[in-house]
Amino acid sequence: MDFGIALPAAADSWTIVKRAEELGFTHAWFYDTQMLTADCFVAMAATAVNTRGIRLGSRNRSGRVRAC
Repeated sequence: MDFGIALPAAADSWTIVKRAEELGFTHAWFYDTQMLTADCFVAMAATAVNTRGIRLGSRNRSGRVRAC
């Protein structure tokens, strides 16, 4: 069974995801909330540099966010 976490993007989000990976979590989702938290793609890049294999993704809290 796979387990994941969802968290807001922040400068130190990678530390939480790194610990989750050590505990066996397989996925980490970053909230993509414009103007409310840090840029999720920057947080995901920092996480990718500091982790080994956890899968990363972004998720919207609202269907209207990032819709074109």
